[in-house]
Amino acid sequence: MNTAANAVTEVTEIAMDMIYEAHEEGAFFAETDWQWARKDTRVPARVMPVAPGYSSMADHCERSWEFIRQQVCPEWDRPDVRLAFFLGYEEAAKLLAATGEAGYETLAEAGTVEETEGWVLRSAPWVETPDSAERATRAMRAADAGVAGWAELAASGSVGVWRAEEAALRAAELAEAIAGAGVLGVH
Repeated sequence: MNTAANAVTEVTEIAMDMIYEAHEEGAFFAETDWQWARKDTRVPARVMPVAPGYSSMADHCERSWEFIRQQVCPEWDRPDVRLAFFLGYEEAAKLLAATGEAGYETLAEAGTVEETEGWVLRSAPWVETPDSAERATRAMRAADAGVAGWAELAASGSVGVWRAEEAALRAAELAEAIAGAGVLGVH
């Protein structure tokens, strides 16, 4: 009986390790690989800052997962591990968008990696080396532009009103976090 219990414990630990590693790998691809891939883009300034060969961050995330699953860690070909990779990617990218990191403009506006596809920037592309006040300002402007964009789409019936409300809530939370950090005095 102890042998069976030990085997189950060992399998569970292996699964948890894979999930943790996939989450970390997803975060790496959002933070490092996305930045590396987008450096050579030849896209007009008012269009999403995509990377060559990718239509969006969502496309980059999906194709990164396929690469990892097929070429690097085939044992990760499980729904729970895939979800962990996607969550790691999304969480890291959202954090970078909320801190005004260049390359995450459309995510700051759209709200989720999945929704970056086809999203045209409403704010200006971000410069690579801003000070903390500029980073906070542009993250707020992008969130506000996202609120305006989602409100416009909701008014036209293209998306549900809940989407616009979610964007407004996210922008308010971002403004509160920036105010709490003392980077900007007024929004």
